[in-house]
Amino acid sequence: MDELARPLPVLADESTKGSLETALLWDRLFPSLDDFAIAVARAAPRALARLVQVYGLYAAERMAGRRVWKDFSQYKRHIHPVRRRELERLWDHESSLDPA
Repeated sequence: MDELARPLPVLADESTKGSLETALLWDRLFPSLDDFAIAVARAAPRALARLVQVYGLYAAERMAGRRVWKDFSQYKRHIHPVRRRELERLWDHESSLDPA
């Protein structure tokens, strides 16, 4: 239980933490990186959208699991329009390759 109460190791470095906050929390949609991580773990649509918008579908899948692809149609409306169109093309292509 003590392990869960410790801050994430990546947040120990202030410059890394600042970079992550700038990339992921620029509009204060989530109050902290911890809150953002919790929302991603719970597959909150806005959190998944932000993760995918910033890192792309492949990297986001490595961080949050297969639901990034599975739930794309549910959260894509939260992604900025130009980036959304790019990601939709990729999602369509990948979907056409995956028979499941």
